[in-house]
Order: sequence, then C-alpha cells, then structure tokens
Amino acid sequence: MKQPYEILRWDTDFFGYPVAKIHRNNLSDQELIECLAFLKQDVRLVYYASANKIQDNTLLLKEFNGLLVDRKTTFYKEGCLSNAYSDKYTFEYNDNFNLHELLQLGIASGIYSRYKIDPNIEEIKYEALYKEWMINSIEGILADKVLVYVDDNTILGVITLDLKSNHNLVNIGIISVRECQRQGDWENIIKSR
Repeated sequence: MKQPYEILRWDTDFFGYPVAKIHRNNLSDQELIECLAFLKQDVRLVYYASANKIQDNTLLLKEFNGLLVDRKTTFYKEGCLSNAYSDKYTFEYNDNFNLHELLQLGIASGIYSRYKIDPNIEEIKYEALYKEWMINSIEGILADKVLVYVDDNTILGVITLDLKSNHNLVNIGIISVRECQRQGDWENIIKSR
C-alpha cells in the first residue's frame, strides 16, 4: 500500500529541516496516529488537510504537538478571465513598477497564513517564503498573471492568477491590498478581476 505521506523537498530545503505532507485527508484517528508516530522520528513539520473537523481530534493534536493554523476556503465565479481590465488602475505587473512595494504586499498577504500563525516558524522564514512566492509568480513559475492596482504611482493591491487549462477556472495564489484611504479601493481591486 502506498504511504499516505511524502517528504516535501522544496519545503525541506527552504526551512532547513524535514517537512512532510500527509496526502490522504480522510485517515481514521488510528491511521493518523500511526502515520504521525512514524513521521515524528525524523520530520519536524507535517502538513495535514483533514476532511474532518480538527476540533474533534484535540487530544490527537496535543499528543503530537499539532496546531490548527488555517482553514481552506474555495471561492469560485463562473466565466472566463479576459485580458481587458475594467479600469485605468489595473495593470499586469512589469519591471516599471516598484518591486519593493510588490514584495511588501506579498508579505502582507500571508498575515493570516499558517506560516505566520505557526509559532514554530520563524518570522524571517515567513517573510522569505512570501517574497519568494511573489518573485516566482512574477517569473511565471507560480502564476500566469500578476495584476497590480496602481494609483499615484503606488501599488495599492496585487492579485496573482494561475489559469487552468480551459481558462474558465483561476486559482488565486496571492491577494493583498494596502490600507486604502478611499472607500471602494478594495472593491475596485477585486472587480478588476
């Protein structure tokens, strides 16, 4: 039988310690205990996306120093992504824009992420991760499009988009906005996509 986990090479190299992901999201408590007990020998960080409510496994979390750090939510909207942006403020990112502003928005996008919330992950690693994520998005590795919302030569928002094969489905990798002074800026950023 195939093991329900894998060692994640990129994460392991990035964090500097062994990181694993449990693939099966419907393990019984006993299967999860056995898997975590085995991984605990050599692995420092384990990602597990459970199909069940984690609160039901509070004792299990404590036994393995587990921590519920996020809940995934998927939003969707039917229709396709066009190349025509709906206002004069939205552009595809290019080298003419301020990279530092973009990277700061990337870091800010993760403020509620598992990497920021988990006390076992250092702040410097969290920031480096989101900077790298943004750079890899700009380079087309993690995103097909990086859209910025710009006013007065300042990037107010960013959204990274990964187009699926039929272009009727888009994954948002990063979405972030500066604290906006004018009411409606956030809404305009979202509407632009």
